[in-house]
Amino acid sequence: MDWPKIEDALHAWLKGATSVTCIWAEQSGPQPKPPYCTLRIEGPRRLGGADELRQEADGHDVRQLAVGQRELTVQCQAFTAGTNGQATARELLTKAQARLSLPAMQEQLADVGLAVIDEGNVQNVSTVLETKWQGRAALDVRFGCADSAEERVGSIESVEFVGP
Repeated sequence: MDWPKIEDALHAWLKGATSVTCIWAEQSGPQPKPPYCTLRIEGPRRLGGADELRQEADGHDVRQLAVGQRELTVQCQAFTAGTNGQATARELLTKAQARLSLPAMQEQLADVGLAVIDEGNVQNVSTVLETKWQGRAALDVRFGCADSAEERVGSIESVEFVGP
C-alpha cells in the first residue's frame, strides 16, 4: 500500500466534493475557520483468513510474497458555523457521499488500490460550542484494498550427506 498516494486520493475526493478546506484530524495547530472537513483513517484490518503466500524463483533466490485483502474506514467530519446561508455540515458530507458513485471518482480511487465497500450514513451531530451553534456531521466510508509484503531468501546451493 502506498500510503501517501492513498491519503492524497482521499483528501482530493473530500476536497473536490465539498469545496471547503479539508485537513487530517488530530494535527497540531489551530483549526481552520468553518466551514471545513476533517479526515481520519482507521485500519487497515485483515479480511478473511490468513494471507496467501506465494513463492517464486528469481535466479538463485526465492521470492516469498504474502498478499491479502484489507479494509479501512475513512472517518469524515464536517464543521459549519450554524446556519449562515452556506451549506450545512450534513449537505457537505452528502455531496461527498454521492461523489463516490461517480465513475471518474471510482477510477481515481482504483488507481491507488481502493474500492468503495460501503458509503456509510451521514449523521447529524450538531452541537452548541461555547455559546454558538456549530453544525457538525459525520460520515464513515469503508474501503477495500490489498496489501502485500515480500522477502527474498537464498536458495540451497548444495547438500552434503553426513552419514554414520
